[in-house]
Amino acid sequence: MSLPVAALRGGGHDTLFWKVNMSKLPVIAALWMEGPLSFLEQLCLKSFVDAGHKVVLYHYGPVERVPEGIEMGDANEFLPQTNFLQHERTGSPALHSDLFRYKMLEKSENTIWADTDAYCMRPFETDTGHYYGWESEKHINGGVLGLPKDSDALKALLDFTSDEFAIPSYYGEDYANELTEKKKAGEPVHASEQPWGVWGPHAVTHFLHETGEDKYAFPQEVLYPFTFKDRRLMLKRDFDVSPYVTDKTCSVHLYGRRMRMRLLEKEGGAPHPKSFLAGLLRKHEIDPYSAPIMTRHKPQKEEVDPEVPTYDLQTGELRGDPKLLAKIGIEGLKEAKNFGQIAKEYNVHRRLVRACRDRIRDNSESLFAPELLAETGKSDS
Repeated sequence: MSLPVAALRGGGHDTLFWKVNMSKLPVIAALWMEGPLSFLEQLCLKSFVDAGHKVVLYHYGPVERVPEGIEMGDANEFLPQTNFLQHERTGSPALHSDLFRYKMLEKSENTIWADTDAYCMRPFETDTGHYYGWESEKHINGGVLGLPKDSDALKALLDFTSDEFAIPSYYGEDYANELTEKKKAGEPVHASEQPWGVWGPHAVTHFLHETGEDKYAFPQEVLYPFTFKDRRLMLKRDFDVSPYVTDKTCSVHLYGRRMRMRLLEKEGGAPHPKSFLAGLLRKHEIDPYSAPIMTRHKPQKEEVDPEVPTYDLQTGELRGDPKLLAKIGIEGLKEAKNFGQIAKEYNVHRRLVRACRDRIRDNSESLFAPELLAETGKSDS
């Protein structure tokens, strides 16, 4: 792990500069099936480039909005796009991604896998080829994963995932017996119908523990300082992250799918300017509005109807009937509906809803100062 040379204040958060041998830094490999990157993926990939890593983004179809400095790679080189694996309940391509990273690590030199929602706080370095960490008291996550080619755990992972109907032993004897009986009855249970993480963190934890390679796992603060439960703290304005992000933290997991949902439904598509996440975006000069988060059906689009209230992204100016803007802001404060629902009801953009809410919330002290309330009371009487 690198040692800090100096710490400077920047972008609202501590920015550390590190003295490392860039020529020996491992390659960072990631996978994006196809389609445009949002600002979250741009941020994470660029953070590795800015830390001095060579970054290869593997893909199957066309990918748009790729930051400068990212090398593109054909994912078919390691795992052909046949019999595409998706989780039955969530539709997530996690199973395919899990298998891809194991096969990629098997055939690559000096390479560490990183999910596209893993943000690099400082360069990744390893003398052993092992690079992974605890995400909780129970599990080692494979969101950031480095394993030497001769790793027994890697061999076990490759062997286990070679059978899409393999029966995991790490969910207990009862579950294993249930799957065994179904297999005997000619109804084997596919990995996509098994618990989420069966080929991912649960398998990684099991086989690293079985081979004794869990001894190389970093403490939680190194790669997963925010737990899944605490992920929203990264969006909280003026939140002090120092108890979480320490001088030992090398990466921050952003919990991509859930973070994107939260940003769309509660934050108007982009983090609050005073949040930890917004500070990271400024640090790497990523504009969230140039690479918006995609919905399942279509990307967010700017409203252009001149009859509805508008919000200028550059100046922060709200335009429209003040009473209507206040009403929209109050709806946002209530939190009875998400931003998308309010935006649809008033035929405005999500960002305008958030801006109205923030305008009222951030100026509450001046709007409701005792002397103003007293004056209001006199005029009412």
